[in-house]
Amino acid sequence: MVNKCGICGKFINPLDGIKCTKCDGLYHQVCLKLSPGHQVSSKWRCRSCKGNKLDNKGSSSSRMHSCADGHTDDIREDLSPLLQVSSGNMVEEVRQVIRAEMSSFRDELARICSTISDFNNRANAIESRLSTLEDQLAARAMDEEVRMSTIEERLAVRGVREENVNLNGIISQLQTQLNDREQECFLCDVEISGLEERSGENLINMVSLIGKKLGVDLDDRDVVSVERS
Repeated sequence: MVNKCGICGKFINPLDGIKCTKCDGLYHQVCLKLSPGHQVSSKWRCRSCKGNKLDNKGSSSSRMHSCADGHTDDIREDLSPLLQVSSGNMVEEVRQVIRAEMSSFRDELARICSTISDFNNRANAIESRLSTLEDQLAARAMDEEVRMSTIEERLAVRGVREENVNLNGIISQLQTQLNDREQECFLCDVEISGLEERSGENLINMVSLIGKKLGVDLDDRDVVSVERS
């Protein structure tokens, strides 16, 4: 019997080739891409034999799946009423939970609204108190301004009075000085009587002539004024 490689189809020595334990086919190590001296298992099988094994396993698994699917369908048919009842109960429970949550939310919202209303009332009361305080402060400020203006007027009156007193003192001093000067002037006055009044007379010349007769030399600058009384 002539032996050939199952891959390349060339002749092969049974002692040099690798033999499949199932189909007894021979293969070159080079064709199997094995390195020289590679040790092969005693249960080695070729690719075709391995593929048939996988096909057998696939068919058995498909049969098992089909059986399992049929059994699952039976279980579903048996449990469908229970599932419907449980789903209905679950929906009702969810509705009850939602209703309870909505009721709690409404109560909380009502509390918040009440709190906001109380806060608004307190804020309005505070604003009313503040407006009252502002009015009181404005009234006090006006009273203070009136008081300050009154005080300023009083101070101004006092200042005027003090100025009047000072002016009166200055006037009295001036009057005293004028009186003293008048008295000093009276000391230098000379009264001459017994002279007849003539038209076109020169009183200063007449006083100078009288002084010469009395032995007193008078200059025009010594005589300030001459008048008849």
